[in-house]
Amino acid sequence: MRDQLDRMAAVDDVDMRQIVELAVRPILRLAHGTDRERLWVRLLVDAVRRDPDSTFADAAFSPDPWAALATRARPDLPARVVRRRWGYAVALLLAVAETAVDRASLVDFLVAGLTAPSP
Repeated sequence: MRDQLDRMAAVDDVDMRQIVELAVRPILRLAHGTDRERLWVRLLVDAVRRDPDSTFADAAFSPDPWAALATRARPDLPARVVRRRWGYAVALLLAVAETAVDRASLVDFLVAGLTAPSP
């Protein structure tokens, strides 16, 4: 995933849906994978809920590269707004990751929230 994130960061045109898909796909795959993969997701969810700035949470899902990409996808929005929305998107993703979720609908919802006009 890190390689894909780096490749995406290297291109000029960044698409929010691609960013969201890149974030969602592995989390949902792991959340519904082997016992070990599900445990990893559960630990990630617990770490982020307890201490979003923890080393584990940061290493697994540091918001910096994601928020930077999302800001490039929506340069018309203030970076602080995009970063806050990205935080909400991650919180929602982790909240529903272990449930039976329709991936396409989740991606649509997250993209809509991240790309909505600023009030």
